[in-house]
Amino acid sequence: MSVVINDIGMPNLGFSIYDPTTETVYGFGRAELQILANGMFMVTSMSNIFSTLVIVSRLDIAVISTLSSELASAMSIYYLLGKKKKFVRDFDTKEEADRNALLNDSLV
Repeated sequence: MSVVINDIGMPNLGFSIYDPTTETVYGFGRAELQILANGMFMVTSMSNIFSTLVIVSRLDIAVISTLSSELASAMSIYYLLGKKKKFVRDFDTKEEADRNALLNDSLV
């Protein structure tokens, strides 16, 4: 559950809240976004508390929990990267790629 929250839900909510490059939020109302984000932070905090209790009391469950969390994380990364259409390794940002394309067009 925490992997789904941290790898899929949190980036969507986090970028909607913390993105300094935009002042417009699409897909969420203000109250809805605040409730969802605070709820996700609360679930993550409670999960950390219970994980600490399990680690202290049962090492075998802690190891199994860690391994299953890593497997779920790998699967969610695979899922998210599968939704991407294009990967550009030569440039860090779209703006940099556009600038380079314009520069190359002017040289021709």
